[in-house]
Amino acid sequence: MKNIRLIRTAIAGATTLSVLGIASASLAATSVPLYRIYDANNGAHAYTESAFEKNSDVKAGWTDQGVAWYAPTSGGAAVYRVYNPNSGEHFYTESLSEKNSLVKVGWHYEGVSFRAATSGTPIYRLYNAKVTAGSHFWTQSLAEKNAFVKAGWKYEGIAWYGVKTTASTTNPPATSGAKTLTVPSNVGYKAFTAGKDIAAGTYVVTVPSGTSAAMLSSEFYAWNGFSVLMSNPATVTAYGSRVSSYRVVLLSGNTFDLDETATFTPSGSLGNKTSGTFNAGVYKAGTDIKPGTYTVTAASGYGDVYVNYNEQDTSITASTLDPYIKAKTATITLAAGDYFTTELQSVTLKAK
Repeated sequence: MKNIRLIRTAIAGATTLSVLGIASASLAATSVPLYRIYDANNGAHAYTESAFEKNSDVKAGWTDQGVAWYAPTSGGAAVYRVYNPNSGEHFYTESLSEKNSLVKVGWHYEGVSFRAATSGTPIYRLYNAKVTAGSHFWTQSLAEKNAFVKAGWKYEGIAWYGVKTTASTTNPPATSGAKTLTVPSNVGYKAFTAGKDIAAGTYVVTVPSGTSAAMLSSEFYAWNGFSVLMSNPATVTAYGSRVSSYRVVLLSGNTFDLDETATFTPSGSLGNKTSGTFNAGVYKAGTDIKPGTYTVTAASGYGDVYVNYNEQDTSITASTLDPYIKAKTATITLAAGDYFTTELQSVTLKAK
């Protein structure tokens, strides 16, 4: 297998949303998406409401990391943006005094960047004193915040709030016929976009016999934006953390990388199941699983199970391959529209 590009474990680059994407949210007209982009040259992230600014920077070499969170169009508090001409990084703050202090030491004030809600989705602020640029980072993902802290960043608390999102209650419709996305052997990976390279829809992803592949989402949503697929069942069992298939929900505009050729087979809705076996991937409450509280039991492999953007995240195992994971079961509660994700080869769900 080619080298897997574990973008989300390279903390400086972080990953964004996921294949199910924060863009699946159903929001009032009083909110706008706030885009997150990344400059690999200096390690800095930038946040903007402007699709034009985002697209211009992407053309200049920045990486589009999707929608970071949703911001209100009015009310709440102003978030100021200042720019450091020496490091090339931007800084964002609700604090007028903090903004003024930075301006006094040479930062350039660029105006109100966006607005913050008075309540809703907490946006976490982190700081790394060891880097010369991109020393601050903001995220709505608790799991991403925790990963940065483990990597040595200092958690500075909740910076402000974004608009709370509500997931839609329907999966994108499945298209007819399987679709194979080909990655040439002379490249390390290839990027694909739903709605362009493949129709939006719900799919089960597999790889050809004798191969293995990494599927990596550039739309970080949740902590697991990727999955390693292997066609050999014995190899899957031996590794424990690998899977032979992965169910994804692709919304139009979602982007993802593959480092090997993979086949996407349409998957229909499962019909509000209250029990049964679920293979690795993403499932929606109210469409695939009936809303309620469930006991999740590891059936094969090990890894995390969680709801939406790493809420109720628990590591469980059906093997002894990972000595640090002891639990075999987890309890989750699903409301209509929630997404349930399992990293394991298979789990069983039973309503409580």
